[in-house]
This record gives sequence, C-alpha cells and structure tokens, in this order.
Amino acid sequence: MKPIVRRLVGQMVIAVILALLLSSGPSIPGSSSVTGALYTVVGVASSLSISMAISIDLKEVREPRYRSKLKKDIRTLLDSLVCDFSIASFALLASITNKSFTITFSGISLSLSISLLSSIIIALSLVYNLRNIYAIYKFKADLEERIIREEERRKG
Repeated sequence: MKPIVRRLVGQMVIAVILALLLSSGPSIPGSSSVTGALYTVVGVASSLSISMAISIDLKEVREPRYRSKLKKDIRTLLDSLVCDFSIASFALLASITNKSFTITFSGISLSLSISLLSSIIIALSLVYNLRNIYAIYKFKADLEERIIREEERRKG
C-alpha cells in the first residue's frame, strides 16, 4: 500500500503546484462542465482498466511462485486503480465549491482555486488510467507470448 500512497501524494503535490501556477496571475477559472466531462472519461477509463486487470487469465501459468507474484501484482494494481478513482470522486465533490484561497509567502501572493485544483486532479487521474490501459494490454500480450513459448518448449 505504501507505493500507492506515495504515488497519490506525489500526484496531489503536482496537482497543487499546477493549480497554484495556473490560478495565480491571469486567472484560469475552473469549469464545472470541464470537470464533469473529465470525470466521465476517468470513470470509463477506470472501468476499462479494472476490467482488463480482472480478465487476466493466469490458469496457464504453471510456475506457482510466478503465478502467486502475478496475482499479488494484479491485486496491487486493482487497489491502486480504486484508490485513484476514489480521489477523483472526492475531487469532483470538491469542485462544487467555487472557493479560492490566497497564500502569501514572503510577499508573494498565490491564489488557489479549488475548482481548478479538482479539474487538475481528475486530469492527472485520466493520464494515470490511460497509461495503465496501455501497460495492462502490453502485459497481457507479453504473458500470452510467454505461455505460448512455454507450451512449445514442453511439446518440442
């Protein structure tokens, strides 16, 4: 669970920094329609990622230790995907507020729009999910090739 928390904290730090940069200066307002659209796409991408991970068939993997490691890795991925979608859901709820905060550091004033921060959190979640869709697809293809080679080696 530690790597998941580390990744989520890193993702939140990046989101806050981007929101601070984009909220300060010429203000970029957060848009509830953009946030809602992003959340919808994240929901579809999360569902696809989770479905792909669940559908990985390990019955042809003969090595018990390797199969056990793969099951653990898939479970960790599923936990990560669910945590990420939960954070995106909380961000959607937070986007309802149009609050902004001003933070002052030694004379420099930075503004933070909660709505914009929510959009950025959801956008980063989308990037994470899209990256996982590709990684899961590649993993499944590599696993299938490895299984085919093992079966050919046993037969030949």
